[in-house]
This record gives sequence, C-alpha cells and structure tokens, in this order.
Amino acid sequence: MPKPKQTLQAHAEVRARLIGIAREIYSLEGPDAVTMRQVGRRAGYSTAALYRYFADHDALVRAMWRDTVERLGDRIAAAGAGQQDPLHRIRAILATYADFAARDATAFRVSFLHLARPGAIVEESGMAAIFLVLRTAVAAARQWGQIRPVDPDLCAQTLWAIIHGAVALDQTIADFPFSDRTLRVTEAIETAIRGIAR
Repeated sequence: MPKPKQTLQAHAEVRARLIGIAREIYSLEGPDAVTMRQVGRRAGYSTAALYRYFADHDALVRAMWRDTVERLGDRIAAAGAGQQDPLHRIRAILATYADFAARDATAFRVSFLHLARPGAIVEESGMAAIFLVLRTAVAAARQWGQIRPVDPDLCAQTLWAIIHGAVALDQTIADFPFSDRTLRVTEAIETAIRGIAR
C-alpha cells in the first residue's frame, strides 16, 4: 500500500524543523558544517529525502535567511504599529532590531553577517518590507515636522546602518571591551535621533 501523501502543513513543519537543525549546526560548528548530509543525519532523514524540502544546499541556506528575516519583519511591524508618534515608532523599530540581534544571536549572525551576500534578492528575502516600515516612520516624522527635511530613503538607510553596526560589533569582535550592550544600543538610537531631529 503506498504511503499517504504528506499534507502541506506537515511539509511546512518538517521544513521548519530542518531549518532549525541547520541553524543549530551553524551555531555549534560553523557555516561549513551545514551540509545536506549533516542536516539529514541529525533529522533522521536520508540526504535524498531532504531534496523534497529544498532543491539544493543553496536553497536550504536561503531558507535559513528568509526564515530569520520574516520573523524579524513580523516583530518590527508589530513594534511600529504600536506607536502613534513617528519618533517613538523609529525608536521602537530600531530597538526591536537590536533586541532581535541579542535574543536570537545565532539567527542574526547566520542571516545578517554571513548569508547576506552579494546577489541576494532583497525583495525575495523580506528585507524590503523591514526597510519600508522604517522608511514610513521616517517619512511620517518628517511630515509631522519632528525631523529635518531629509531624504526618507537615505535617512532610513543611515538609521538602519547605525543600529546594525551597534549590534554587530560585539558579535564580530568578541574580545574588545565594549560598554554594556544595552547602554550602547540606547545611546546609538538616541544619538541617531538627535542627529535628524529639528
């Protein structure tokens, strides 16, 4: 008797589990250890079975990236939606980005420090949606007269670069005696806001 066809939900659950295993391997053993064979072995699947869930190794790696960006995007959208005042919205978005990097450091490292390589498709990854939330808040702050008349795209990109730098530093340069991370992130956000404020 043939095996019943896997439901879409079951397929999605297995796929999510495989992404989690790949991320765990990355965290413990580094990026070169994330192979189809290793992921399959840890999940209890043959390497061939993994190809039902990912076209190839690159698709698995892209899925790890997209999964992280989607989770971050959901959190940023919620943070932005919870604030009426545009400057408070900008602060909440930047703080959420920093909090995600701290709480889910492995996913952040995997997605933003190692997998965000040239040729990655921004729209496909969900990065464009994250940027749009920040850009919209900047445009609203400009419209409310809270910030100088700046180019919303350039300003949002600069704010993103500032907070990304603040959170990526201690993940990439582990042996430098940085100040308390929370204080550094708060100072980065407030310095950036003061820089654009009227």
